[in-house]
Amino acid sequence: MRLLPRASVRLLCSLDRMNVFTTDHSLASDLPDSRSRNALTSVLVFALMLCPFLLTLLWFTNLAGNQDTTDYTPDPFWQVLVGAVVDSLVVAFVGVGLYRLASCIFREVWSGRKPR
Repeated sequence: MRLLPRASVRLLCSLDRMNVFTTDHSLASDLPDSRSRNALTSVLVFALMLCPFLLTLLWFTNLAGNQDTTDYTPDPFWQVLVGAVVDSLVVAFVGVGLYRLASCIFREVWSGRKPR
């Protein structure tokens, strides 16, 4: 087993050049790519939270459909599941988009106000 010399260990760790009081943080330098990934992640997480509720709603409305007709057959579960997934993605996309738009507008409005 080969041990690294002391100088190369110092270069790898760079403990002698570390500033404890620095204000640079990896999250503070937000790149546009990470913002678009954050938006997509927000949409997917919101859709994942919304999907069981829409699935329950659509399944109960499917079962409690208009049974007065003579040839009423409920839709298969996979069709209701696909409908719930698509609907939750659409609602999540619109909801996250409207939330981001409103937060951008209100951030601009509130930053224009002067403190009393």
